[in-house]
Formats: sequence, C-alpha cells, structure tokens
Amino acid sequence: MIVSRPTLNLQSLKTSAAVHILLFQAVCYLLLTVPLFPNRLLFEKTACIHLYIAEGEWWRLLTSLWIHTDFSHLFANSMTFLLFGLLLEAERSRSDLLLVYLSSGIIANLFCFFITPLTYIHVGASGAVFGTAGAVFAGRWRKERFHRLSLPALLVIFSFIITAFQENENVYTHIFGFLWGMVCGWAVRK
Repeated sequence: MIVSRPTLNLQSLKTSAAVHILLFQAVCYLLLTVPLFPNRLLFEKTACIHLYIAEGEWWRLLTSLWIHTDFSHLFANSMTFLLFGLLLEAERSRSDLLLVYLSSGIIANLFCFFITPLTYIHVGASGAVFGTAGAVFAGRWRKERFHRLSLPALLVIFSFIITAFQENENVYTHIFGFLWGMVCGWAVRK
C-alpha cells in the first residue's frame, strides 16, 4: 500500500491558514508593544478578564487569543502552533484548522472562566495551540498511525510538563484546549 505524505512548499506556506494566523498574532503583538498605539487600552479591551466576561463581554473569549504578554510567550505559542498547525492543515484542510484553532481557544477560555475566580485575567493562544495539538494527536490515533504519533505526543507531554511548573501559566486552558482538540480530531473525518 502506498501512502502519500503531505508536503510543504513555498506556495503552500504562502496560502497556509496556519501562517496567516501567526502573521495576525505578530501584528497584534506589535500593536500592543509599539508605543505609537494605545497599548494599555487595547489590552484592557481584549484580555480575558473574567469579571468583564461575567458582565456580558463575551468577545473576550476570542480576542484574548491574539494577545500575548511578552515575546517569549508569543514565540513559544507560535513555534508549537507552527508545527501542529501545519500538520493539521496538511492532513485535513484549512477550514478544519481554523475550526479547531478558534473553537479550542474559545472552549478552553470558557471552561477556564467557569472554574477560576472572577478576578482571574489571562491572555494568549495556548488553549488554541493545545487544541490543535490534540486534534493532530486524536486524528493520528484514530487512523492508527502510531509510528507517526511519537514526536507530536512527546512534544505535547513535554509542553504540559514545562508549563505546569511555570509561574503565571494558565494550565486550565492548556488542558481544556487539548481535550477539545481531541474531540475535534475524533469528530472531523477525512
């Protein structure tokens, strides 16, 4: 049996939803760090501030995905997402990637909202990134491609271990994003 492998080339990277998501995150990061813009106001209007969500500002469940606290936060999320996002997009489709990414981020933020205090504030795309990893993991598990699962599985486990011991890390969005991504990976068929 001949199995075709997804390939990446310059043209596919130019049209990749994963690359466009990363470019949008980079623009958002610049808007929050370059002193030409009302940085503090942008952060206050987009961060996942649970007290404001409880008052009806539900858009924060989405907008907080595009905000990062510092460059290392953005870089870590971006590199992890680049790996899993390109894999998911190559194995499934652009629309599947967008669905998994956005729904994982929103669902992870929603679960975090329900289990943490109203004073909790967080930003970042970790829930969406871990959701993308969960979808790749579940999709490969479902297709019994265990031999191609080991590297992604090791990276996810390593990321969970590293972030579990870091201060100011939202482990809840990582866990719920990954679990929702697995649901998506099992549900979406190709």
